[in-house]
Amino acid sequence: MGALSIVTIGPELLAFKDIVLRQRAVEVPVQDAELLEICQKLALEMFEVMYITEGVGLAAPQVGISLRLVVMDPVDSDFGPHTLINPVIEFKSEVEEARNEACLSVPRYAGTVSRSTEVHVRAYNLKGDLEEYHATGSLARVFQHEIDHLDGILYPDRLRPGDDLVETELAVRYRAAIAVKKSLE
Repeated sequence: MGALSIVTIGPELLAFKDIVLRQRAVEVPVQDAELLEICQKLALEMFEVMYITEGVGLAAPQVGISLRLVVMDPVDSDFGPHTLINPVIEFKSEVEEARNEACLSVPRYAGTVSRSTEVHVRAYNLKGDLEEYHATGSLARVFQHEIDHLDGILYPDRLRPGDDLVETELAVRYRAAIAVKKSLE
């Protein structure tokens, strides 16, 4: 196998995450069986990371790998676990909805982002077969959020002027735990 034969997501890989997060990810040549096999292994590890961190989607750039690969399992839909290779949004509705969004790459913060309420997405699966998806509501939001990652865009980039990131409950707990720890020293 080539240079991507080691797909273990470890600290040394995550050290490059910030650089990769801001770049357009590389398309996966889906006709390459060897690379599809690597994507299968990577997708398995990405699902594990996503579930451990209680995410609903994870893009390869979030774990430091510049490939157009996304895993998703939104809990509030019957979409179920899916892996998308080279996903492309073919259609976005003009109707948008502003909702709170968070991200594993911007921990402990959330922000209000306007996104289309309906999308049509084309992507390849792990067998290299082309699939199409029509999504509305929160599932449409997840597609847009994850595909943004493949283009080097983070949700704070989509905040409107005057909108700020806000600390989540997790961030408040984290700061409280640090304050308690410091007071005990």
